[in-house]
This record gives sequence, structure tokens and C-alpha cells, in this order.
Amino acid sequence: QVEMQIVTQVCFNASAIAEFCKELRAHGVHNTIRIGAAGPTKMSTLIKYAMACGVGPSISMLKKSPGNALGLVTQQQSPDALVHQISAMVGEDSEGGLGDVKMHLFSFGGFAGTAKWATTSR
Repeated sequence: QVEMQIVTQVCFNASAIAEFCKELRAHGVHNTIRIGAAGPTKMSTLIKYAMACGVGPSISMLKKSPGNALGLVTQQQSPDALVHQISAMVGEDSEGGLGDVKMHLFSFGGFAGTAKWATTSR
């Protein structure tokens, strides 16, 4: 028998992730939830994928703050903070309300960098 798991799209907000997990558990869904996160990549690459996936309007703040756009395009994005926040929430979850939570990294074309990050980060 094949085990069914739930894999989310790319997530950025640990609090929203916790609420999502708790909501599923409250509705009797106890499958493993794999939280999708962007692997280490340039912000410009992340923006390119966001535009291709149709979430361009979500990054419309770039148009409102052109001064910030250059910094965002040249920045390196890392999943460190999100992974640490989720790890802390799972570790503090004494009642088990979050259930079985794991991470899924989207490499966005940077497979080698994502694989290296996943094997060396803790």
C-alpha cells in the first residue's frame, strides 16, 4: 500500500503553516504534511518563477517600491529562518496538534545548491 502525503506549495509564513496543519488535524486528516519551501536561490529567480506561476500580482510591491527592487533582485534567498521557525513550533508542540510535519524544498533550477543546503543545514 502506498502512503499518501500532503505537499504544500511554496510557503513563507510559519504561523500560517501551523494554522494550516492544525486545521487539517481538526478535520481528521493525519497524513504527513510536507511543507514546501524555496531552496536557496537568488530572489530574481524566485520572482521569475512567481511570474511564470501566475502569482505576479503578489509581488506588485516591487512596482510600488522601485528602490527596493534592485536589492531584491540581487539578494540570495535562504530557507534557514522558515525551517528554524517550523522546527521550533514542532518541537514545542507537546499536544501533537501539528502532527507529522516535514519539509519539501523546491530547487527552482538550483538543484545542486538546494541539495548541498539540505545536507549541511541543521
